[in-house]
Amino acid sequence: MPVIAFNIDRMLAEKISQVTKDTKVENNMRINDVGIVPRRGNILKFDFEFTTEYKKDVGNLKINGNLLYSDDEKKIKDILDIWRKTKRVDKDIMTSITNFILIKCNVKALMLSELVNLPPHIRLPMLDTGPKKVEKGDYIG
Repeated sequence: MPVIAFNIDRMLAEKISQVTKDTKVENNMRINDVGIVPRRGNILKFDFEFTTEYKKDVGNLKINGNLLYSDDEKKIKDILDIWRKTKRVDKDIMTSITNFILIKCNVKALMLSELVNLPPHIRLPMLDTGPKKVEKGDYIG
């Protein structure tokens, strides 16, 4: 994948009220704009916004930034033409770009949520030490 840079322009973490067991978390990522990087040739700049909202006015996280994408001249022109007409990007390219942004932003959002004492916005692996039902064929060491 021809991603050549990832930049964060703004980060916001805000805790408004106490977290309850009913607090719901909604995550969203969107591409706000796509354009050519001036004087750089075949490089597109994807401006994005990543948000996490803790429902019922508990808090929110927001990360704004951009991703630079390089490819051959024809492909860059095609991407830009489609964006200007429809505000959409080819599915394969969008999948790669979205996954790249999500990986980077989820890590940053975890750090931001910890700073303002909000729970993680994604499920983290946890150790379960409760009794386990032994199934036939299980190894018992």
